[in-house]
Amino acid sequence: MRIDKEDIRNIMREHFIEHKSLFLTIDGRGGRAIFFHNYTMPKYIVELLEFLKTGFVDDIDRGTDILIRRDKKSVMQNKSEFVVKLIYIYGDDSDYVSIEFYGIAGVKLKRRYGKRIDTSLELLDKPFYKLNVSLETGKVYSSGRNDRFIPVYFGTYLSKLLLENKTFAEIFKSILRLCQGDKNVVKDILRTIEKDGFVAPEINLFEAMECYNMNDLMHKHTGENLNYNKLGLNFGHFINMIKGYIPENEMEFLRQLDRKEYLIAMRGAILNSYKSNNYVEELIIQYYLHRTMSLEYSIDSGKSVNVNSLIYRYHGAIIRDYVRMAIDHNRKISLRFKSTNRIKREHDNLVEQLKKETLSEEMNQPLLIENSAFSRLRDKLPEDFHWISTTQELYDEGEKQRNCVFFYRERVRRDESTIYSWEKDGRHYTIEFKLRGATPEQGYHIAQMLQKYNAPPNKEDLDYVNSLLR
Repeated sequence: MRIDKEDIRNIMREHFIEHKSLFLTIDGRGGRAIFFHNYTMPKYIVELLEFLKTGFVDDIDRGTDILIRRDKKSVMQNKSEFVVKLIYIYGDDSDYVSIEFYGIAGVKLKRRYGKRIDTSLELLDKPFYKLNVSLETGKVYSSGRNDRFIPVYFGTYLSKLLLENKTFAEIFKSILRLCQGDKNVVKDILRTIEKDGFVAPEINLFEAMECYNMNDLMHKHTGENLNYNKLGLNFGHFINMIKGYIPENEMEFLRQLDRKEYLIAMRGAILNSYKSNNYVEELIIQYYLHRTMSLEYSIDSGKSVNVNSLIYRYHGAIIRDYVRMAIDHNRKISLRFKSTNRIKREHDNLVEQLKKETLSEEMNQPLLIENSAFSRLRDKLPEDFHWISTTQELYDEGEKQRNCVFFYRERVRRDESTIYSWEKDGRHYTIEFKLRGATPEQGYHIAQMLQKYNAPPNKEDLDYVNSLLR
């Protein structure tokens, strides 16, 4: 199936017309079409130019670049402002159009002659997503390391982009319809994106094109015989992911879940999965967060909840503790609980049960490994922060605070996180720290900071601890 490169440019033009926040320019040097999608940057540039008219321009030497840079972390996490570049690639077997999405890092200013100032957007060095279209075959590729063409994979990362930005989602769907929209399973994938906003299973576009229907695709992908044609891609994936974590007698309850209940759980897990190493863990946590909040506080389970509210943080701490502890110790998790108090009772019962099973043989085992990745953290924190370094200390902290921190010991032993205790004006905190990235050089962040009975922290105290990690 041959694709005309003008069809791809026309797709971009349609979005340029439809979305008033899109700006179109032409890079004359490379003949590249560049499409800007952003909400605040054009206004930002105008404000800067107005400011420059006040005389600041006289202080800039001619030919000098001034870069006003945005916080890189916020740019990496927030894809609501981006630039799209269309680049033509000439290959031996086919010509390609590469559609590259870049985050906006800031604004660059350069003084020319007199008071003339040129402005341009400073982009991140690498695009956060690429689509490569073969004009000869119509096949759509993504890009991997060293810009190698790889299949387009659905799943958490792509779903996060689709959910976070409507314009990105519309461009992505338009390219897919143009190039592969005649394939049955691709049509099902497009309908799923239209209906749910994302595609959760980590399938790739090429294997989808080779299959007759969704059952065929998912059977090859998972080996399971669920009826995906009836359940849908996302609900079938939801069932397949968590069925091993719930009691067998709850399978029918699982199949009868309201669509809003599983969708809000999946959206929450996708958008928050970068904070968690375990997608299933986050999936069950999000399910219970919205189930209990909707039943106890009459909040529509299909709507988002203010995650900064004290109520949400309190419920979240209890639910996260219970789910993580149950998964870490291979205990089944019921989906039927209707209140946080019921989950807390289950949590407390599990704590006591596990204590009896493991307490006597655990106390003599070491807690911290040699050359821990958290050794540098000790230098960042003042002396009144106590690094819990023995199994007995961890147990005593849990008893004092009435929490389940003792059952984080395996994570600590694997050097995945570490635990500190800290007192401030009579408030005692148990704090779990994790690496911000893959290495200590990338810093640390607070995974949890809780008072006695898992009460949320004082905001000033939380801000203070965060300031120590910068």
